Amino acid sequence: MPVNRAARDELFQVIGAYMKGEIRSFEFDDRIWNAYRTDDESAKRVSSILWHYYDDCIDHPISAPPEVWDYFRRILAFLKTDLELETLSQKTWRPGSRYAALGLGLMALAALISYATASALPLAAVYVLVGLGWLFVKPVPVLNPLYRLFPCAPFRDEATWRSYEVLAEERDLPLYDPTVHGKPVRSARSRRWLSIQQYVLAMLFLPVALPVILLCALPRKTWRIELAKLPETSRQLNPV
Repeated sequence: MPVNRAARDELFQVIGAYMKGEIRSFEFDDRIWNAYRTDDESAKRVSSILWHYYDDCIDHPISAPPEVWDYFRRILAFLKTDLELETLSQKTWRPGSRYAALGLGLMALAALISYATASALPLAAVYVLVGLGWLFVKPVPVLNPLYRLFPCAPFRDEATWRSYEVLAEERDLPLYDPTVHGKPVRSARSRRWLSIQQYVLAMLFLPVALPVILLCALPRKTWRIELAKLPETSRQLNPV
């Protein structure tokens, strides 16, 4: 695949400007998607990855925990190379899969009881209990486990990352300051209010969508990670 040096250099400058506080999220969003219009597939993948690390509803300075800051530094180093990215994947069970299976089983049993007794009460009672459980008891989603296997992504190991680390220093980044670079985008009050809105909307639509939601939670989840493709490395997971 061709390496578009102009596209990679543009992303390098944009990420660095965002990390240094020279631009905010709206401009960051515009510029990374401008860089997406390239024949360099790895540059496109970097643009897609970056989309997950800012709020595109509020114009804000960078807001990143230390591990994301370090991840951005590694991406900067990658962009200065001619390496290509490949997508590796791994399937795991979702945190809510067991609860979804249990909920669907109980609802099916309640439906049979309701049919046999000519009463909708058993199904209605189980429906409400399963729905409330999904809202308030369901497991918290887990983080991508592949980032534990490859903590130096997009490089495969620390030795590879350290060999390219000097390339990230070309952007002359400041030291990470949690009070500046890790400040939340929204205030605690705003986050609470948003959470309340989400629960209200969920409770309004859950009665109609509950079976579909539970069915969607049953299959295993496919996790993906982008890693630099190096000829000498063995692939520990299955390329997509």
